[in-house]
Amino acid sequence: MHRGLAAWWVSVTLFLLAGTASIQAAPDVVLELPPSVRQGEVLPVTVLSSHITGGTAELQLPDGTRHSAPVWRMAVHTHSDRSAWIALLAVSSTAALGEGEVTVRFLTGDGAGRREATTQTASVRVEDGRYRSEQIALNRAMTNLRRTDDPRRAEQSRVLWELIHRMDVAARFHAGSLRLPVDSFRETSFFGDRRQFQYIDGGSARSIHNGLDLAAPTGTVVSAPAAGRVVMAEDRIITGLSVVLEHLPGVFSLYYHLDSMDVSEGDLVSTGTTLGTVGSTGLSTGPHLHWELRVSGVAVDPKRHLERPLIDTTAIVRSLSTVP
Repeated sequence: MHRGLAAWWVSVTLFLLAGTASIQAAPDVVLELPPSVRQGEVLPVTVLSSHITGGTAELQLPDGTRHSAPVWRMAVHTHSDRSAWIALLAVSSTAALGEGEVTVRFLTGDGAGRREATTQTASVRVEDGRYRSEQIALNRAMTNLRRTDDPRRAEQSRVLWELIHRMDVAARFHAGSLRLPVDSFRETSFFGDRRQFQYIDGGSARSIHNGLDLAAPTGTVVSAPAAGRVVMAEDRIITGLSVVLEHLPGVFSLYYHLDSMDVSEGDLVSTGTTLGTVGSTGLSTGPHLHWELRVSGVAVDPKRHLERPLIDTTAIVRSLSTVP
């Protein structure tokens, strides 16, 4: 799969028309991104250049919705004088289908500081992720928990929302593929499920399931699917005992409804480190692990990265070695 990725990507050579003599008007910048992306997938944007010092990538979806992420430098070892700069955008499971547009705004170094250099756009097609629907009946306790207007719940949501939108460019813990966080399980709910909660009084509410539900007996070990830093380990009203790991700038994995936690905020973990055990805390109808992956704040399908790396460094090295 990785060997074919380079052919799947589109390379667009850009020309920086420099306003100073220190930067030559030459084909120095190469922008790489896939021509299409499915709902619920990561959209990687790579910039290859010897002059880029930073920038921002923005995705405009077919309905006009916009998402952005900073461009950060990826350390790879080649003999090229170009560097690789990365922006990880993401497309939600509910994104509008059709033709979207990626805009990258580059900053260049001209010997006298940093300045905005140019803007380049490329089209990308958003395709159907094909998600299913399910109904979930809630008992009285779960109905009340979901309906209760608790200021603590609102504050917990605000804190988590700010956390998963954080972009720490120094967070470089794992760029490869992921492994499953539990060894034995039954998948009871899937990423992108269109859910309808049935309340005890006959009412209902709709929501989108932003992760995978992996049912396993209480006490089953939950381990880190990749190296990272623990940025949250606390008891939350809806998600119960919850752990959040940071893997890359803007890339976070989340673990909900745990029965116990074995890590604390600030811990550095390796692939396979025990995070806690499966439970049924918070809004849960039975023991299971809710496993979620967020990229630039957007929920994406973690199952797609069990084989596909978060960043394909092999393809990046190949591009740096072959781009003239």
